[in-house]
Amino acid sequence: MPCLKKRVAAAVAYYPFKGVDRFYDVGALLNTPAAYHSCITIMQTKLQLLPSHTKLGAIDARGFLFAAPLGYLLNHPVVMVRKLGKMPNTVSSKAYEIEYGHRDGMAVQRHAVGPGDKIVLVDDLVATGGTLSAAIEAVRAAGGEVVGCLSLVELEAFAARRAETIPPDIQRVAVFDTERELLDLGAAAGALPEGYGDDGAVFETNR
Repeated sequence: MPCLKKRVAAAVAYYPFKGVDRFYDVGALLNTPAAYHSCITIMQTKLQLLPSHTKLGAIDARGFLFAAPLGYLLNHPVVMVRKLGKMPNTVSSKAYEIEYGHRDGMAVQRHAVGPGDKIVLVDDLVATGGTLSAAIEAVRAAGGEVVGCLSLVELEAFAARRAETIPPDIQRVAVFDTERELLDLGAAAGALPEGYGDDGAVFETNR
């Protein structure tokens, strides 16, 4: 496992983006098949630490990268939990806040979730917990039960906000305990061209 985690960490670069000094870019995993495969293998093992579940909930958008292959390997149905206005026939959460802005809400399709469904939500990382909490609210509104959350990493800097935001009964596991472990195992600053500006911050200001 340590070898696999080191391979994953080495493929995850960080950038100044959306006003965050270290925005971890998991998209690089897709360009490094060995690291991506290692990540899915570790996440499959980590799922065993969570309560029994019937479906995986893929959180828009990077959660799709991990929930879909896990669902395939485990023969579990995968439910998309998306931003508002992306799917028909949905139940949604209230608006929520994240580390770099305001979001209108998260939604699930009524026919995809119902009573008896026990769902583990899957995402790339958990920061303030705003998106995760909105996803939990949407699943519950549709009649399902969220029994846990699986992620690549939880950001240490937002631990206090997560404690206030995420329902305490939701069990969470991550591949990396914090971004500190991610950095220790090889995550590094991504290369940027000279004169690079934080285009993500511009987008958030103008959205």
